[in-house]
Amino acid sequence: MEKTNFGKRIALFWAVVFACALLFGSVRVSAAAKTVNLAQNKWHNSKSESYRDAYHKIKIPKTGYITLEGWEYYSLIRNINGLKIQICNSKKKDLLLYDMWVTSYTDGETKYRSYTALKKGTYYIHIKNVGNYKLKYSFKAVSDKSGASKAKAKAIAKNKTANGLFLLGENKNKTDWYKIQVPFARTVTFAFGAKANRYIDFKILDEKGEYVRALSLKDSAKSENARLKKGTYYIQVRRYEKDTAGLYTLKWK
Repeated sequence: MEKTNFGKRIALFWAVVFACALLFGSVRVSAAAKTVNLAQNKWHNSKSESYRDAYHKIKIPKTGYITLEGWEYYSLIRNINGLKIQICNSKKKDLLLYDMWVTSYTDGETKYRSYTALKKGTYYIHIKNVGNYKLKYSFKAVSDKSGASKAKAKAIAKNKTANGLFLLGENKNKTDWYKIQVPFARTVTFAFGAKANRYIDFKILDEKGEYVRALSLKDSAKSENARLKKGTYYIQVRRYEKDTAGLYTLKWK
């Protein structure tokens, strides 16, 4: 009887050990968050045995947009994952409504990057729950000269490109307006582009405000053809979500 009970205790012991191994083997052991400066166009390579958050301090010299590139990687296996991040102001307060991933999919290819637009100031890129990872950002200044309403729409000349920005943290209801003059009935080609963290909506309207064409872009470019009569046409550009931020471009010919 004693040997039987001893055997049961040994079996129970190993069962508990096995259960703990499964439990703790699947849980990331987290460490305290660290804060480091991040220089533009220089890779930051972080190696850690534990999983942690990290704040990367950046300084934006002028209004413009940033390109974020990076990924989480593993030392024992080669696959990599996108980075889960939050953009914070100078007081480390979140500016995004929900976290975004530095990962995009274009034509079936995974590109570990994302974009956002910021005004001049100090910000923190908050990297969440990672071990080994790489991160880099680049900045480009952009001047936004869009119209704030249909009545103040910015005129765009044929074959000229207009650049616009939706800044993180600005009024979520901001809508940009442009207009073109079509001198005679013809087919017009519109070229749209976006580099943003979420989708940007483009809508082409006639003088009466009736719909002509519409599309949404996030990290891509697209052309649209439209047969138009002589007259004035308007292009309305707005956020798809409240915290959409990034660069957009538009052109017609």
